[in-house]
Amino acid sequence: MQSAIKARGADTPHLLDLVVTDTPDIIQDITIRSPLGKSDYAVLNIKCKLDTQTVNNVKGDYEKLRKSLDIDWAQVFGNFDNGVDKKWDYLKNSFISGIQNYIPTISDFQ
Repeated sequence: MQSAIKARGADTPHLLDLVVTDTPDIIQDITIRSPLGKSDYAVLNIKCKLDTQTVNNVKGDYEKLRKSLDIDWAQVFGNFDNGVDKKWDYLKNSFISGIQNYIPTISDFQ
């Protein structure tokens, strides 16, 4: 997990992003790293201890997901008015639908 703080030169860094958790003991270490490129935002490397479940030999069908999203987006968006919210909702819902159809989750096996 990465986050960022902002500082310039010898200035005191100011935290811009926070780690929000209801289980604070998952945070094991936070390291301040150098900024990327010419940015004045330092990178925070946050090491977390997470318990995850693994389902053996279960893989998503990424090829079908990719094909489901192989859409002429310019044509689809041309059917909308200039409202960016409707276009975003359509794009987001297309991704969500594809993921639900082709990428299994742990809850699918419980």
